[in-house]
Amino acid sequence: MPPEPNVLTLPCKTPRWRSVRPTSPAIVVALVVGFAAACAPPSAPSDLEFEDRDTGAGADAATLDVVPAGGDAIVVEDLEGAWLHYQQVSTCVDFGDLHFEQYTRYTYLVEVEQNERDVATETWTACSLELSPVLSMQPTVTPALLTTSFPVVTGGYKVFDTDVGAEWHSGPVPEVWGIDFAEPATEPFPYEDDDPRIYDSDADGNPGATLIFGDDICRAYMVNRTLNNHHGEFVAPDRIAGSVNSATEQNIIDATGEICGREYITRDNQPRNVFERVRIDGRGGALDLRDEEGTIDCETVLLARPELIERIEADDASCDI
Repeated sequence: MPPEPNVLTLPCKTPRWRSVRPTSPAIVVALVVGFAAACAPPSAPSDLEFEDRDTGAGADAATLDVVPAGGDAIVVEDLEGAWLHYQQVSTCVDFGDLHFEQYTRYTYLVEVEQNERDVATETWTACSLELSPVLSMQPTVTPALLTTSFPVVTGGYKVFDTDVGAEWHSGPVPEVWGIDFAEPATEPFPYEDDDPRIYDSDADGNPGATLIFGDDICRAYMVNRTLNNHHGEFVAPDRIAGSVNSATEQNIIDATGEICGREYITRDNQPRNVFERVRIDGRGGALDLRDEEGTIDCETVLLARPELIERIEADDASCDI
């Protein structure tokens, strides 16, 4: 069992957690916004500054001297190979007259196989999950969650064209926390807390996945499924860029302390939902991050990402209405 977290005492009534069914892509705001709906937002300690925090080994801990993709690469007629995929999904969190932007960012290593009929299958390995702060509280998950939730295999889509300007669509990519689905993209979601498909996905002795807020102010035990659909085009022979459409189902099973989940308002900030995908296996003159054995690991992917794809910073003004 995890150590008992510090509990923030609030001068307001806070009922027990309950399940929520957001329709936006927010996967981490439920606890924070439920807290805000019950009481005024807390003030962070004056000497404490939160930065976006990564879950993943070595994320942005060093730099890698790489040549930006797209310079000398030529068109490859298939998608076969290894790609660095970085997605940034924005959600607006509203309460009263205050509006906040929250980002969920995944860095993936995607390995694509394409058969003789030009049908592609993709294996998605999550190398890092980055969660931006909301209301001065930094949400985090454990690295164990990425290990148990990934890799995810998707595919069955037809590759028609890989020329610059050609369209590309991923199909639904499920991100699942704490649920043992037989069919992750289509199976009914477990809104009942005793559903046998719910399991301890980060091995901390609590059901589902554990989300920790701030300096362990509180913890939420939850299950989550987000389906991401990526729509973009080849902007270079070795780079695809576009937008992300997300849909989330979520059930907060329990939480520590007195901070609770209440009704809250979130909005999909679609214009700021983006992804980029860069070939990193050397094919067609693209960047080659393979080691001597011809493999690419997450540590290398995470070092390369800042050199290849820019991270968008949260901007609350983008959520003004």
